[in-house]
Amino acid sequence: AALQLYSAVALLPHPAKTESGGEDAFLLGPHMIGVADGVGSWWEGGIDPAAFARGLMFASRNSCTKLKREEELDPAKVLLDAWHKMQISRLIGSSTACLVSLDPHKTELRAANIGDSGFLLLRRQAGSSSMVEPALGTLDSAAGIGAAGRKLHIAFRSPQQLRAFNTPYQLGRAPDSGDAPDDRFETPQDASLVRVPVRPGDILVLATDGLFDNVDEEALLDTIEDMIEGSGTGASP
Repeated sequence: AALQLYSAVALLPHPAKTESGGEDAFLLGPHMIGVADGVGSWWEGGIDPAAFARGLMFASRNSCTKLKREEELDPAKVLLDAWHKMQISRLIGSSTACLVSLDPHKTELRAANIGDSGFLLLRRQAGSSSMVEPALGTLDSAAGIGAAGRKLHIAFRSPQQLRAFNTPYQLGRAPDSGDAPDDRFETPQDASLVRVPVRPGDILVLATDGLFDNVDEEALLDTIEDMIEGSGTGASP
């Protein structure tokens, strides 16, 4: 049977940005999920960094609706279509972006990522009665894996894309951008495209760098394992 993606979202802005709602945005759909992080330096020019991120996720939602009618959804195609819509809108700003979906025919996760947003794929720890042999293509094959006593381990980390320290790849448009390509920004052709084998019960943590830069992986695993324990599902998320 085909796998299904059950999703939920939490948007927790920095305390100093609570009034504005922060600079992150998300896509939460039945067939695809995504996040975008507006680049904060746009505030210096009087431009709300959240506007581009929210616009990009809204355009991605519309692209999902359009492309779902025409063909199978692919994160790379959705990102490209959404980016074209943003270029036509001429909205000023920039953001990172990560879109993720399940392959409808294979037990694989597909993702397109620009910048330092991304995802962790969490899996039941080796030794669980439901574990099978490690799937090639994930970091499962690297070790025998994770700390003793843990219910979960990190099976895959999506790669980050940085031009320099604290300068992630980003999609965007500046006030002086013309119609020609602007080498200050990336395009969807620069996205990191990944396909990752998945299993029933895997947990996907998709987030901006606001999570990954401030919560270390051990603390993240602790939190999710506590949630699993509290839900009464034990080691079977």
